[in-house]
Amino acid sequence: LVFDENGIPKTQYVEGFGYVPTMIFHWGLVQYSKWIETQESVYLDNATKIANWAVVNQSNNGGWAWFFEHSFHRGILGSMDSNWYGGMTQGLGMSFLSRMYNATGNQSYMDAALKSTQLLSINVSDGGVLRHYQDYSWYEEYPTPDAGSFVLNGYIYTLIGLYDLIQEFNDSISIKLYQDGILSLSAMIGLFDLGCASSYDLVYHSVLGTAPNVAREEYHNTHVTLISVMNAIEKGIFQSIEDRWIDYANGVCFSSPNGANPR
Repeated sequence: LVFDENGIPKTQYVEGFGYVPTMIFHWGLVQYSKWIETQESVYLDNATKIANWAVVNQSNNGGWAWFFEHSFHRGILGSMDSNWYGGMTQGLGMSFLSRMYNATGNQSYMDAALKSTQLLSINVSDGGVLRHYQDYSWYEEYPTPDAGSFVLNGYIYTLIGLYDLIQEFNDSISIKLYQDGILSLSAMIGLFDLGCASSYDLVYHSVLGTAPNVAREEYHNTHVTLISVMNAIEKGIFQSIEDRWIDYANGVCFSSPNGANPR
């Protein structure tokens, strides 16, 4: 990362340094957390710069765009043109702005946080992040145009963002989106279980003949952490998955339930 003159991080990609909203919100959450831990004003100042950036750079549809093309999974699902939106970005923005509103009472942070849910009700084909797997809603981290990617970690980050909105504002839109999301996660989580590892996505369901995208160690561990968070919120409804995936991380394998239909 490098930082611009306003304290906003820029990330280096092949094309050079650019503003990546997911990384910006990660940085904002880190600064907010450091402020909570230390009460040193410099961290709240840093977080405030990010919150102000979020308000100014939010699109009319409530999103924070990625301004470069991206071909997820080597383009097998089509290429996303510049100015695309992702569910993970939206979820991190919700989590961050909810906290900043709580810390400051700034009305613009609340407005931006609530506005960020709009894309979760707009289909990918119409520029949003909503996709369906059978009858289940899914908020795509990567809104691939030709078929669904269904990335697990980004989806759960979106659900956590909605949960944070509910805790702070208790608005009906966030409640409905969150409830739909939990229903989908409950029905589909088994599709990510490969018997010895977790799958990063469900491309192997979207494109027949494609092998599962086995999550690297760091992503599998992230899956375990995120499922643990959902268990804490939802009173352990994913406990069997969490326990299995902890075993996978420790080298224990089971017969694979891969390919079973959602219940």
